[in-house]
Amino acid sequence: PPIPLHSPLPRRAALHVSWFAFMSAFFSTFAPAPLAVPIKESLKLERQDLANGATASITGNIMTRICMGWVCDKWGPRYAMAANMLVSCAPIIGIAFIQNSAGFIAMRFFIGCGLAAFVAAQAWTSNMFSKNCVGFANAVAAGWGNMGAGVTNLLMPFVFAGFLNVTGNDQNIAWRLSFILPLCLHVLSGLLALWAQDMPDGNIRTLELSGAKQKQDLRVLTKVGLCNTNTWILTLSYGYCFGVELTVDNVIASYYFECAHPSL
Repeated sequence: PPIPLHSPLPRRAALHVSWFAFMSAFFSTFAPAPLAVPIKESLKLERQDLANGATASITGNIMTRICMGWVCDKWGPRYAMAANMLVSCAPIIGIAFIQNSAGFIAMRFFIGCGLAAFVAAQAWTSNMFSKNCVGFANAVAAGWGNMGAGVTNLLMPFVFAGFLNVTGNDQNIAWRLSFILPLCLHVLSGLLALWAQDMPDGNIRTLELSGAKQKQDLRVLTKVGLCNTNTWILTLSYGYCFGVELTVDNVIASYYFECAHPSL
């Protein structure tokens, strides 16, 4: 049953599940980047294959973010977040079994789709918090979520090193086993999202059926959004800065490795 409206628990749950799920999506999307060297050697990849994989991850992200807004409006951010995190578990498992460049690029595309968690996180915190603090909540969900790119660059090499010790220095197996960590993060995030609720007074579908919340027309919402000048200004400004961020996250580990080993 819904938790009473005055309780802070739904808001706290939504805030922390939002940033944690978004961080998990960032972690899985960029987990291959710090492991680029062993992956490249194992799969006999060319530099262009790594670049194509990075491009694929960004492309999947853009496509699914466009759709995620409609999903949040129709089924609520809780189900949208849970579905996003649990469905994207499949390509995380898949990348551990790839054997060639085509599989690598395809899995990076589908794992990148998980970054649509950003839209669900922002919709969720916007539903939960009032105008006097919603900006802070949105910033925490997005900012701590973006931290996932740095965390994965920090942790994945240690995870890889640990599996190297376990497998007797077998790089081919070690980098594949390393994806157990992002997989666990996705499963945990998806289950936590299902445990939480959409709004302070309940879930969107239940509130719509009871008449407590008016059902929204997605066509009207889409038209209003596309016709709003602020939408396009924010789209361009966000696209430019986020595009740079995604590019750096994909190449920074390989760049430093090549600087340290210029002969390779």
